[in-house]
Amino acid sequence: MDEPVAVDLCGAVQHGDVVGVAKAIELGADVDAGEFQGAACVPMILAAMGGHAQCLRLLMDAGAVIDAEGSRGETAAMWSASKGDRDCLAALIAAGADVNARDWQGMTVAMWAARHGADKASCLNMLVQAGADLRPADSMRRTAATHAKIAGYPAMASFIKAQIATLDERKKIAKALRENSAMRPHVAERAFRAQPAARL
Repeated sequence: MDEPVAVDLCGAVQHGDVVGVAKAIELGADVDAGEFQGAACVPMILAAMGGHAQCLRLLMDAGAVIDAEGSRGETAAMWSASKGDRDCLAALIAAGADVNARDWQGMTVAMWAARHGADKASCLNMLVQAGADLRPADSMRRTAATHAKIAGYPAMASFIKAQIATLDERKKIAKALRENSAMRPHVAERAFRAQPAARL
């Protein structure tokens, strides 16, 4: 009984059938694993690949593992970012998806977006705002900027480098502010001591 329900869930997710997904979940389908067309499937991955944001939300509401991995160690966030799907990516980030997750080749979510074109810039912005690090390299020592350049998207590579530079500058400013804030009590104390003693 369980196996057919799991197949129905994956089939419904694949086709973006929101009613079918809800029904399968109601019947007790496994929201983390199943079978579709004779092969194992991860419902979250299928939903992200198809750009079915409503299905993603139903699965997450039912307790699906947000960062469940596909056959290559990829996550739903990686697929959403690579497709430039803001709705799915926003839903995943809001639910706590790991924006710095890596697949089996060490590729990050940002790298998946970077190697698929300049139209993914908005998704990269979302990832950065959510705390994604654009600096890491994969197992081949390629960064997100490198992936964009190799894929033939120099504008994307420049965009990533500019983002990194901006983040570095913000960190410098934040550090300077912290140091300045830490110094202020000491400065105030020295200034206080330098004041002439009050006289009655």
